[in-house]
Amino acid sequence: MTGSMAALTPIPVPTVTSKPAPLKSQWWFGGLASSIACIFTHPLALYKGLDASMLRQLTYSSARFGVYETAKQRIEKTQFGKEYPTGSPADLANVRLQSDARLPPAQQRYSNALDALATIFRKEGITKLWTGVGPNILRAIPMTAGQAATYDSVKSLLLSYPAYFSDNLTLYIIASTAGALVATTVCAPIDVINTDTMLYKGSWDAATKIAKKEGLGAFLKGWTPAFVRLAPHTVLTFLFLEQIKRVYNGV
Repeated sequence: MTGSMAALTPIPVPTVTSKPAPLKSQWWFGGLASSIACIFTHPLALYKGLDASMLRQLTYSSARFGVYETAKQRIEKTQFGKEYPTGSPADLANVRLQSDARLPPAQQRYSNALDALATIFRKEGITKLWTGVGPNILRAIPMTAGQAATYDSVKSLLLSYPAYFSDNLTLYIIASTAGALVATTVCAPIDVINTDTMLYKGSWDAATKIAKKEGLGAFLKGWTPAFVRLAPHTVLTFLFLEQIKRVYNGV
């Protein structure tokens, strides 16, 4: 009798919690979120150039995040992490404005980002606006992989444990901090090499001689200040990006 009752007792079916459907995104969301983050992370009291920083993010980050999102959606890994050279002019304007701010007011050459771009174009030619485009592209690849790909991977991994994590602010902060951590680490050697390249015959010569003279640890010089600078902007960028997606999707 007991065996018959046991046979009639329904076997409990485990409840499967599905991950929330990913929100639709547009290629320009990343640049918009990154430029908004600049308003909160830009050191207003230290140097002028907020407009240049925002312009840089609207171009540079729109290109990085835009290509990443397109590649992710189309599953075309060959396009992963590329940067179009759209951000180089704004990057140059940003550097010039920061340098300009250190001069006495009478010697300053530019009043804002657009004035810097126009002056450079008029006096130095259009090709000058794309100074450093090569190193920018090489740096954009690991930067995008470190930030965006790590963020998506960590977010997806944590959401596979619904008992502990849900799609909320805490998840975004954890995933974006991980993104900043990886991006800082993978970009540190490139920054060290770019900084010291002028002392050597080229990037490869710089890399080999730095490794020989100072050891592999030398490629992580400046990691801590770089992380302190990148982490707040990365976290805010993804927080704003998630909110922009929610507004766009009507969530």
